[in-house]
Amino acid sequence: MAELKATSVRFIDRERRMIELIRDKVIMSYPLNAVPDDLYQALADLADTAPIKEDKLGLLKARVDKAAMSSLNLDNPFPINSSVKRIRLTLTDEAIEDEIDDLEGQFLALQGRPFEDTVDERVALYRSLHLDDSKLDLFRLGAVEMYGSASYANIKKDPRVSLCLSWPLQNEATQRGLQINCIAEIVPPGNPFYKYMRILLALFGVRYLDTGKVEYPCAYKLWVSEVKDKSLGDTEGFVL
Repeated sequence: MAELKATSVRFIDRERRMIELIRDKVIMSYPLNAVPDDLYQALADLADTAPIKEDKLGLLKARVDKAAMSSLNLDNPFPINSSVKRIRLTLTDEAIEDEIDDLEGQFLALQGRPFEDTVDERVALYRSLHLDDSKLDLFRLGAVEMYGSASYANIKKDPRVSLCLSWPLQNEATQRGLQINCIAEIVPPGNPFYKYMRILLALFGVRYLDTGKVEYPCAYKLWVSEVKDKSLGDTEGFVL
């Protein structure tokens, strides 16, 4: 079987709401859509959820930012690989360029102190990044690739991925569920976006995850293409 050639993001057209991919001179187009409003708000308010008010370390239990990412490798007997990623809203590239040096300085000031002693500062830093909606990119989410194994190899060949996530709705005994089909753009270490995502990943991490690597392999810009409602609820008209 011929080796599948790598596919990469060619162009993001915000005005036409279009993403273009290229594989071996073949251009493929996909729609570009905004992050769903309720997910956007839930991620922006991550530091203000009920658990954080009751227990500052409860932020680590928030589920809205934990997504199962599925990627594809047709060479495998079972072609779909799934892994859990911590997703975040992201600033625009321009805003990241402007703020990354200051952000790295603020994060560095938290190091060497017990996590419990810095929770308030970490929460304040997270909140400050989400105060100005004009600086946030409405068309993408961000994640860090920790290991560089199956997901990373699959995305290099085919950047189409699906995120599946759910979280409890406030004051309701129901779960909001979404499948978000995205185009994953690989961002290497050293890039301002990579630095930004690495800080956001570590901001609420109590324990260091030893991956055996000095650097994570990459970060992902997860461009939203399609959104499907997967909420649990009664099916209208269903009869036993």
